[in-house]
This record gives sequence, structure tokens and C-alpha cells, in this order.
Amino acid sequence: MKIERIIIDRGYRFEEYRKMVESLFEAGKVTGTDQREDLIQYTKLNIQRMKRIDKTVSISPKVADTISKISQPLTWLVITEGWCGDASQITPVLAKMAEINPLIKLCFVLRDENTELMDHFLTNGGRAIPVLICADENGEVISWWGPRPTEARQIVADLKVAGETDHQVIMEKVHAWYAKNKGEAIQGEIAALIEKCLEPAKAL
Repeated sequence: MKIERIIIDRGYRFEEYRKMVESLFEAGKVTGTDQREDLIQYTKLNIQRMKRIDKTVSISPKVADTISKISQPLTWLVITEGWCGDASQITPVLAKMAEINPLIKLCFVLRDENTELMDHFLTNGGRAIPVLICADENGEVISWWGPRPTEARQIVADLKVAGETDHQVIMEKVHAWYAKNKGEAIQGEIAALIEKCLEPAKAL
């Protein structure tokens, strides 16, 4: 699959994405087509999370070394929304990782504005976000990742098997895991993805 250049070009840089989310929140709005009150409150929490993680996350030397081996231009296109709790935990880590290698172009697009694109990267048939799409300089998709680390997905699955149906309870458990993990799982899984892509040609 090839990502159209216009989609990449209109993507937000991380700071632009954060400012847009904050500006909408200050106006009593959220990204996307749904303007429910609960999403406004989620956005408030997410703004705080992104600020905290941006200041505290540390990329491990091993992961940094893997990222530094990328030798060809690469686009990391993230499909997200400002109200998404997982996105608030993941996007600052991706931003720190992308800073390591200038060959990585990191940009963000909103799910509800790009449903045709989103529908190529469904999780169990649903439009779960965030999704990270790795593409080469011609926009050809190399691989993709999301919407949350494997261990976090397992936490959700286990809770549902145990009969938990309260979304708030489930997400509290997930966010507690994110806080304890400090972005290590995200880094490890993205690094593994990069290493797999490097194997055939030794470059993305």
C-alpha cells in the first residue's frame, strides 16, 4: 500500500498536534466528529499526560542505537485523536524516538478526518488508535504498529475475560501500567519493528 503524499504533507508535527489539541480544549471542543463532554474531560487529562511524559521519558541507549541505524528517509505517520488515552501515553515517546534520527519524518493525522486511510489499519475490525504507519520516502508502507503495546492489550483482554465491562475501570488499569512501564514497552516494540525492517537491506 502507498500513502498519498498529500496526507503526509498535511500531517501535524508533534508540537503542532499538541497545540491544536490544547486550543480546541480551551474552546470547549475536541478533535474528531464526536463532541461529547466525557471526551472533553479525557482530552484535559491527555494534555497533562503528554506534557508530563514529554518532560520525563528517556530513550534507552539500545533503542537509540537501533534508530540511528536507519539510513534512508522514513515517514512515521500516526493516526490519532486528542481524546485518546493510549495516544497520550504513546505519542510523546514516538516524538522522542523520532528526534534521534533526522531521516525520520514524524507526522500526525486525525482518524475521523482520514477514515479511508484508517480502514486499511483496523484492529479486530475496529478503528482503534493510535496507529503508527512506517513508510519509505515514496510513501510505500513498510509496516505498522498499534494501537497499544502487547502487554497493555493483554491487560484489557484479561479484564474482559474476567467479566469487567466498565471502560473507566479498564482504562485506569491500563494507565497504571503505562505509568509503571515508563514507555519501555513502546520503545522495545518499535525498535523490534525497525530491526525487522532493517534485516533484508540493512536499511529502511
